Amino acid sequence: MNYMINEKIYNRLKISSLVFVLSLFYFVPIVAEGKECFFKRGWGSGPVAMMVQECFKNLNASSIQEFGAPVIPALGINQCSCVVDEMRIAYECQEDYMTFTNEAPKNSYNFISELSKKCIMNGAMGPKVREELLRQLDNETTSNTKEPVIEESKTTKSTPSWSDLINK
Repeated sequence: MNYMINEKIYNRLKISSLVFVLSLFYFVPIVAEGKECFFKRGWGSGPVAMMVQECFKNLNASSIQEFGAPVIPALGINQCSCVVDEMRIAYECQEDYMTFTNEAPKNSYNFISELSKKCIMNGAMGPKVREELLRQLDNETTSNTKEPVIEESKTTKSTPSWSDLINK
């Protein structure tokens, strides 16, 4: 009788250990692989190239509008590549980033602005741009410590119409 109880316990232990080992073979590869992205490497090369190209177009247009001169192509591409690389580090899968941008486009703008500052600080746009950003950030911190001056506007500005904008 005692032998039968020990045999039952022994069989249960054997079966439970076998089930445990089989479950390890089944579940461990799933956990080890991590998240599965739509693209095999997380981001497709086409969308990455498109993002760099669009970034450069916007950066160049912004430079022409603000400074009256285009961006030096090598520095602009370097900056945009850095920003896209930082995005790829922050979001393992392209679809995760797309979900983030679709939730609130303003979040994406703020995120890209922070990445852009980080890339400039890392030297992607060259030392002169880095120094200018440091100067601007320093001016912002010193102006934040002063008391704000509030001036009342004597004239009220109306928002321009489409024809005003087109005829400028």
